[in-house]
Amino acid sequence: MELSWSHRSSYFPLLLFFLAFLGYYSSCGEATQDLIERVCSKSKDPSFCTKALESDPRSRTANLAGLCQISIDLSTTNAKSTQALVTSLGKKATDKISKEIYNTCLENYTNSISVLGDCTKRLQAGDYAGVNIKASAAQTEVDTCDECFKERKLPEPPTLTNACQKEQKLCNIILVTANMLQGN
Repeated sequence: MELSWSHRSSYFPLLLFFLAFLGYYSSCGEATQDLIERVCSKSKDPSFCTKALESDPRSRTANLAGLCQISIDLSTTNAKSTQALVTSLGKKATDKISKEIYNTCLENYTNSISVLGDCTKRLQAGDYAGVNIKASAAQTEVDTCDECFKERKLPEPPTLTNACQKEQKLCNIILVTANMLQGN
């Protein structure tokens, strides 16, 4: 069965649509990669930022608000795992001062997780200044945990130090994206 020219030409619009879709889809990826680079160039640790955002498959097609949500989600996940780490370390603590510090850190991370939930609500409402304020508050909670060890002149366990530093960097990405959404 041979196709006539009229049958072949009826596939032409479909072929054009497919090629246009393919071109659009591939340019979205390039545009998103450029966006990730722009965001991460403004962060405190561009390499970490790029790896963090690219670790989430949603980043391949995300706009700036999408990247902000991804950074909120990454930060929330990290805060929850750090909270579990603090709980574990607190159970192993033997002296009163260490237990107090871990209880304070546990409270800090509980607050941080709650505030990060508020970031999502603010983002969905288009309140980018509110996202910025809440991300700063989450970052302050992490700082407070770190400061507890310094004030009491006790060494912070390296696993907790690393988790806190990662959380700081993730909160920074939220701040960068929120500022960019505000036009800053």
